[in-house]
Amino acid sequence: MKAYFLVMTTVLFSLRLNAAENLRPLFELGLGVGAGYVQDYPASDQYSLKQLVLPVVRYRGQSFRADEDDSGVRAEVVKHKELDFNISLSGSLPSKSQNNRARQGMPDLDYTIEMGPTLNYEISKNREQKIIMGLPLRGLVTTDFSRSEYLGVLFAPELSYETFGRLCAICRWTSRVSLTVVDQRVANYFYEVESKFSTQTRTSFDARPGYLGATFDQVVSFEWSSQAIYLGASYQNYSESANSQSPLFKQKEGFSLFLAFSWFFYQSVDREYTNPTLL
Repeated sequence: MKAYFLVMTTVLFSLRLNAAENLRPLFELGLGVGAGYVQDYPASDQYSLKQLVLPVVRYRGQSFRADEDDSGVRAEVVKHKELDFNISLSGSLPSKSQNNRARQGMPDLDYTIEMGPTLNYEISKNREQKIIMGLPLRGLVTTDFSRSEYLGVLFAPELSYETFGRLCAICRWTSRVSLTVVDQRVANYFYEVESKFSTQTRTSFDARPGYLGATFDQVVSFEWSSQAIYLGASYQNYSESANSQSPLFKQKEGFSLFLAFSWFFYQSVDREYTNPTLL
């Protein structure tokens, strides 16, 4: 589920590389549409088809960047050659408990928004590929857009590999593996079963902080002019999860498939910031 949200966040800010354009627009505006077949929640045995229609923004400023050349959506704090420190964004999509056998009678799972500092180390980079290790520590907030609640923090170290133009001239291929560790309140959100929600088939359970699972993402994008198409697949493994004994933990593996499209219809006259200062 999170992988689809990440792809749609990518479409929301339309991450894109075009080395031939030395002075691209500072600001671009468009529309993004996406659909994904994803798990209802981590370790669920049921899946749902999710759709999103979003405004699409590219911004290439001095400190805040929404552009692939600067590793995606981020507020840059420090940049030093191969190492940078920034504020990054992630999240997941909602799930109706009435449509999930394991959670029937329990509260719905709302949108989650994750934001916090990330330390990135650029292991390797050239015109055709790059390898980056990321160490994000994010606070998690749930929201249905009428109310919001802060839950806690998660740590999700990741290793990503990107290659440009190898499959075709307009292609980008991204492979990513990440591990997720959550604190007590985040674990409670997904796996706690309070006594008032226990049934004959769903016993009470006290969730524990710790390891949530591993995710393996594959995304291919085709980008040209003012349009882009994103195709993706994600595999999740929860076999060593700290909450594998929860009655809400239904299977050790999961997957998701997603497709997204973005189209830009406006470009600013002002051009991008192109001379970041290295420490």
